[in-house]
Amino acid sequence: EAPATSALRDLLDGFGYVARTRWVRSSVLLAAAMGLAVTGPLEVLLPAVIRSTHDNGPAVYGVVLGVLGVGGLVGSLVAGSWPTPSHFLPVMVGAWALGCLPLAIPALTNNPWIISAGLAVYGASIGVGMVIWGTVLQEHVPLEMLGRVASLDFFISIAFMPLSIALTGLLSRHIAAASLFIAAGLVPRRSSLQSLGNSERRGRRPSQQVRSDARQRHPDTSPPAQGGSARRRRRLAHQRSRRSLQGLLADREEVGRPLSRRRVDAGSLVPAEDLTEQDGQGDDEAVRQPADTAA
Repeated sequence: EAPATSALRDLLDGFGYVARTRWVRSSVLLAAAMGLAVTGPLEVLLPAVIRSTHDNGPAVYGVVLGVLGVGGLVGSLVAGSWPTPSHFLPVMVGAWALGCLPLAIPALTNNPWIISAGLAVYGASIGVGMVIWGTVLQEHVPLEMLGRVASLDFFISIAFMPLSIALTGLLSRHIAAASLFIAAGLVPRRSSLQSLGNSERRGRRPSQQVRSDARQRHPDTSPPAQGGSARRRRRLAHQRSRRSLQGLLADREEVGRPLSRRRVDAGSLVPAEDLTEQDGQGDDEAVRQPADTAA
């Protein structure tokens, strides 16, 4: 039975794993920056702008949000049918960064159809990134840390949303709404570039770090060799010799075969034709022995 741990200890372990793992840390920080830059303009400024520019503002805003949800559904279904990309961090971060660019459309036009099309692209891109993120967490984060990392990511993302709403309400009194929409579209792109730079500067790429973590959890016990090809040849030769030895030992255990009465040395394997001749001689001796006894 595993020893009981405190909630504070689990929280500190989760923070420590996120801080040590570069690709997890970069993704969580990017999600926090996106929540801070996007939530306020999308939930505070956009309904205010639509209500002030359209007579049936609430209905138009409902349609816009509905299209955003459809885009997210389609993006999630498409990403769920794809295999996980090997370089998952650039794909995920790129989807989020490019998907946030349409948030600047309300700064250029008040046409609800154009805004809806842009938000559909935004929803699809966010859906693609979220599916990749959830899959990568399940595949590459250790099981004992999975719940802590997922909870920490959710906590950080949700924590910045009320702050974004409050800041947007304060800044809208001094800054034009168009400027805030442009910032919502460009800040995630800048944060994504910074995130990718931090994940690769003075270290390995995210995919290389994931493979290194997997090797640490499941170390290779084969003897070291010069180069990857030499190691691969030695491993294949070892597997072939093991299969040959297992086949001989399986034949040795079969009842009624002459080979079952012989001892096979694993270090020196006898050729098949020699075994056949020796087995034949052994059978002849076995037949002559009862005859001599009877005489």
